[in-house]
Amino acid sequence: MILALLTAALVASPPAPPVAGGPPRARAARLQVLVLTGDGAHDWRWTSTFARQVLEDSGKFDVEVTLYPDGSLLDRVHLAQFDVLLVDYDGPRWGALAEERLLAAVEAGTGLVAVGAATTTFAQWPAWRELLGVAPTDGFASAFGLVDVSVRDAEHPVTAGLGALENHADVLLPVAATGAEGTSVLLTAGADGAPALVVGARGAGRTAAVPLGNVAVGRADTWPAQRDPQFQQLLVRAVEWAASGEVTAVRRVEPNTLTPEDRAAGWRLLFDGSSVSGWRAVGGSGFPEDTWTVQDGELRIQPGAAGGDIVTAETFTEYELELEWKIAPGGEDAACGLAVGVDDEGGPTPGLDVTLDGREDHALGWELLRPAGEYNHVRIEARRDVIRHWLNGVRLLTLHVDPGELARRLQGENLTRDPELRRSPFGRIALADRGTAVWFRNIKIRSLAPGPAGTGAAGTLAGSAAPLSLFDGQSLAGWTWVPKVNRLDPVPFDVGAAGTLRNFGLAWGYLRHDGEHRDLALELDWRYDAATRSTGEASLVLRAEPVDAAGARVDTWYRGLEVMLGPETTGNVRARGGFAVELDPGRREGDVLRRLPRRFLARPPDQWNHLEVRLEGDTLLVKVNGEVLNAAAGLERDGGMLALLAEGGPVEYRNLRLTPLAAAPGAGR
Repeated sequence: MILALLTAALVASPPAPPVAGGPPRARAARLQVLVLTGDGAHDWRWTSTFARQVLEDSGKFDVEVTLYPDGSLLDRVHLAQFDVLLVDYDGPRWGALAEERLLAAVEAGTGLVAVGAATTTFAQWPAWRELLGVAPTDGFASAFGLVDVSVRDAEHPVTAGLGALENHADVLLPVAATGAEGTSVLLTAGADGAPALVVGARGAGRTAAVPLGNVAVGRADTWPAQRDPQFQQLLVRAVEWAASGEVTAVRRVEPNTLTPEDRAAGWRLLFDGSSVSGWRAVGGSGFPEDTWTVQDGELRIQPGAAGGDIVTAETFTEYELELEWKIAPGGEDAACGLAVGVDDEGGPTPGLDVTLDGREDHALGWELLRPAGEYNHVRIEARRDVIRHWLNGVRLLTLHVDPGELARRLQGENLTRDPELRRSPFGRIALADRGTAVWFRNIKIRSLAPGPAGTGAAGTLAGSAAPLSLFDGQSLAGWTWVPKVNRLDPVPFDVGAAGTLRNFGLAWGYLRHDGEHRDLALELDWRYDAATRSTGEASLVLRAEPVDAAGARVDTWYRGLEVMLGPETTGNVRARGGFAVELDPGRREGDVLRRLPRRFLARPPDQWNHLEVRLEGDTLLVKVNGEVLNAAAGLERDGGMLALLAEGGPVEYRNLRLTPLAAAPGAGR
């Protein structure tokens, strides 16, 4: 069961009274949960996606999963969107700055829940033990088996009415309560009374440690540790309490229905569970009833000959799409697809194609799939300048689309003649039949209000002005070339045939944007030479000033920061000329970032990459292709020049957009 992304072809209760840990946070209709996972000896791929399903099925939560907590915790703007962090992780430390920001988020009111092995990780991080109120001992974990879990305190909101967990299948981890101030043991397990639920408070935040729910890699016989309905009830209660300070009744939503909150948010169903209204065959007017059927609230592909692709009768522009799908129980592989941006002219289904294929190994997508017979969740956010795709809560793809290029192509016959238009979110939505039994439900969509180009969302960045274009696609107006060595060297920048800013190599130096730049959000696309497929070195220069070796201002070189764009150093931050900045030493190996999974590195030479930089006060945040790769604090200057560094390799740029930011009060660490 593999999910392949064909990227070249291009998803209320009343306020509670104050409780220990601070007042409940203001919140939306559903509580927002971020699951921190991605490493460890336990089966985090299974547990993180299963926990997402359990929490969302309760009707109380919206859940996102990150496989890269090191980076996600650095983005304070994104982190602030969540009411609670659920930790399902027992790998290496996250680094000083990421850990500092997690603690700061909890202090400010974000809840924290650690499950299973996450309660024994970070043995060398004292603040983690104090936060959770549990710590690993020198003992050994028990064998997997049945254990009784008893209630020590039945008055707390999490345990009130919960009852004991009798004959719960699990592993008892070697943990003990620390007795840290503000923590208390609510549940114990086994004859020795090991802590099974410890709650606490830190600042305005609430914490819960649940050493239960331990699932071993490759052992389906350990799945009952989390499939136990009592454990699921405990998990939902602990997460809700940590997020809000209260525990409310479960609000389960029947499949193929919408809650009042969903309707108020603009969602509508594309499949009602009983009919095929709104769907038809690709390139035709009828519906392929010989290959599709509706049964038990599911839209099912009948196994057999492929070719019965179906498409929505409506076309859509900017939208958010969600659906659930599963391979028929007992199935071993699947071949089906979801495509957006379909032009419906017959032939192969174009669009952003999410393909299920059991005959190929596509790494990350395959790792995150639920077993046959269990639902997977897909979310696609399609905007005019960016398409994002999530599988089971994990963002797999962020594809930035040039809005100017898109506008030029969306005219007349280009709609059907230009194959590159299949990167566009504008069009129909298709489900592709490739001959195997795959079932769908809960297909829903909502329109997204268009936002200014470059924001990737409705509206501009908080506290900011409208984005400004730094390059008009026609000339180098507003830019000044500064050579490093020979003032007679030719300018190695020009305007490419497609209106791109092209650095064709040769001379070294930097192309400086005129003016002084202070707090800002900057976005740009870059790629290496598509013709020769060579990969050169390049950097974005920030908050710099020209200096010589003695420190006097000159015209040739600079003192400031570099955000590196080389193929093996993408996202690295380097200080030049003694520029003062605080970089986390735990995230570095010499002059480059700690080695990351290949999916975080730059794309091949013929594909565009997207860089996002946020400079605010004395802090810096760097994102590449949608992932946070670095952050820094303690920047010494609040302004300076902005430039593109040329180091002899061919690099091409487009969509250079700058959004001035109003400095936030206390925008430091």
